[in-house]
Formats: sequence, structure tokens, C-alpha cells
Amino acid sequence: MGYVSPQNIGDIRRKKPHLYRAYPITRKTSNNKLQLAARSLELIFTVPNWPPGAGVLTTSLKESGKSRADLWQFAGNVALEKAINRTNTAICKDLQSRKGLQLSPSDDADKCEIKLNRPIPFRSGRIDCVPDESVKWTPYPFEATKTEKHSNTFGTGTQVVKDLKEDFDFTAQETISLMSLHGLARHVPNFEQFTKYKWIGGVIQKGPDAKKGILHRLYYKILNGKRYRMGYEYLNGDKNGNPVGGPGFWIDCKGHWNNTDRKFPGPCHFRPTQPGN
Repeated sequence: MGYVSPQNIGDIRRKKPHLYRAYPITRKTSNNKLQLAARSLELIFTVPNWPPGAGVLTTSLKESGKSRADLWQFAGNVALEKAINRTNTAICKDLQSRKGLQLSPSDDADKCEIKLNRPIPFRSGRIDCVPDESVKWTPYPFEATKTEKHSNTFGTGTQVVKDLKEDFDFTAQETISLMSLHGLARHVPNFEQFTKYKWIGGVIQKGPDAKKGILHRLYYKILNGKRYRMGYEYLNGDKNGNPVGGPGFWIDCKGHWNNTDRKFPGPCHFRPTQPGN
């Protein structure tokens, strides 16, 4: 592991002193930004001819007895299939984009493509939660009024594995596999965690899906230590063309939290070093 970098703290104290130690220490998230997706799905659930241009149903999903929970799960399956197709068509056939996936130009597209050997399974029969109207504070029927359990967004990997085991009975392997979905986030600032980007990964550079995220494998390349150096035109490996490996981690600390107990207030994140370091 590397060192603690004071650079960002110095930058914020010099350039934006009003933000230094200006935010409370945060240990959980509200997930409120999922509301837009939930509201969009609610229109599909309750309106027979939504969205515009789609086929018109004789009755809405709600009126026909379908559950909101089944729709949400089905939408997740469709989103995953779309992400796989987007990655395969927009990335695997373009050498420059494949470089971001840590594939060398000599690798054929077959190594890049994600293959579904069988359809993503789907089963119906889920039951919707019924909110407590006496404590609701939104007009939405999907509001969860029971106390929710949220993982610490700044917790360690051990804590993440423990939480998903307790809540969903996931194995460590299943939890780590799920982490790749974060790569679908666009490369925009993550204001909640005071970082420049939301996740390690890449986005489509051109075409109709430009700036959309992909199922990126760089996260796993960093974990197993087998990465190429990113050249301007090519991936650089060792003399035999193999990954140079050797990435370690350093700690990057911000100065936003109102934490007087530490020299570097936080939050802090692990960041990978360059390959070969």
C-alpha cells in the first residue's frame, strides 16, 4: 500500500477554503436518486400506452394484476441485457475502445464479447410492500415507510461482503461479481463522495450511445494485478506482450468532512497506482 496524499487537501484549502471541513461525516446514503427511475417505472406500471411509441396494452400492468416488484425485477433484467449488447456492439468492434477494456490489438473480438449462454432467468409472483399512509411524506405509492438498512458508503471491502451476506446471503464471489455494475455509471463527478468520477471504468466514446457506461473489466484487472500500461495508441506490456502487473494502492484523502480528530479530515479512498509501480 502507498501513502496518504495531502495534495487535495492543500488544493481545497487554497482554492475553496469555504468547503474545508464544511460537511458532516457521512456513513450512509439515502438512495433518493433512484426515485427518478422508480417514477418512470410507475408510469409503465399504471399507464397502458406508456412510454410514447411503445405498444398499447388493453389494460395497465397494475389493473391486470401484475406486481410492481415483478416489473422492477424485469426492468433490471432488460437493463442488463441492454448493457451487454451495448458493450459488445459499441466497444468490442473498435480497437481504441477495446484498449480501455485492457485488450491488446492482437486479441480478437471474441475475447471481448460477453456471451449469454442462456436467457437471464425471470420468475413472477413477487408481492408489493404496502406503505404506512400515516408516516408517508411523498405522494408515491412505492414509497418504503419501514426503516431501511444502508451500508456504510465508506466501509471496507470486508464490511461490504459482510453486509451483503447478512442481507441477501451472497457469497464473497457473488458480491465481487456485482461490483462490475458500477462501471455503467457515467464519468461524471460523484458529489456525495467528493470524487472526480463515480467508478473505475470506461464510457463509449462515439456513436449513438456516446458517454454511456459499459460493463468494464478494469476493476477486476486491478484486483488481480494484471494490467497493461495505457499508451496513447496502444497498451504497453512487458517484452513478451504480457500485462506488466504490479498495481498497488495509495490513499487519497479529501478535506471536506468536519472531522477534527484527524490531520486529513476525509473522506479517504483507496486508489490504484499505475501498472508496473
